[in-house]
Amino acid sequence: MKKLSLVILTSLCACATARTVQVKSDARLSGGGESLAKIDLPADWYASSVKGDRATYFAPDNFTKVSLSASSVLAAEGACADFARRAAEDAVKELGKVTPEIAADPSAPERVTFMAVVPASPPGPSDRQVVGKVICRNGVQAVATCSSGTQRATMANACQGIVDSLVVETSAAPVGVRTSQVSAAPAAPAAPAAPAPAAPAANP
Repeated sequence: MKKLSLVILTSLCACATARTVQVKSDARLSGGGESLAKIDLPADWYASSVKGDRATYFAPDNFTKVSLSASSVLAAEGACADFARRAAEDAVKELGKVTPEIAADPSAPERVTFMAVVPASPPGPSDRQVVGKVICRNGVQAVATCSSGTQRATMANACQGIVDSLVVETSAAPVGVRTSQVSAAPAAPAAPAAPAPAAPAANP
């Protein structure tokens, strides 16, 4: 009995352990900065595809999947809300004929969430529930989506927690300029050199 309890406790601890994964968007060549999109994943999820600006991970059930991407966008801060909503709509279109729920955060409209149920063919236990989140800020757009079975409540909750953990970190340092150079005060101009004394006049 004690051995069984120890096995159960060990399994619960393993599932509860989380790790942070990230992808990067690099817009330094266009005058922007480097940006990181990060999410928290359960430790037992494994990578299916990882590139510089996008990644896909699967849960141990080999059905539940999360995708993360980051891309640079030429959008002023005031236009980011429109970019985020458009990205959410594009993500939903890729799911086929579905009836989505798309909502912007009232206090931060540049953060948009979406949810849709994708029916299987034929509809049944293989129906998928897809949840996602988009963040647009400082010239970068991050999208996290997670799909799980509609009859797998535990995995659906895990998916929701993953997309809720999406954060974006940006660095706006220009190309070729180090942070220390950006923050350093300009050097004071050098004082002009004193004129050399005139030579004494020669005696007649």
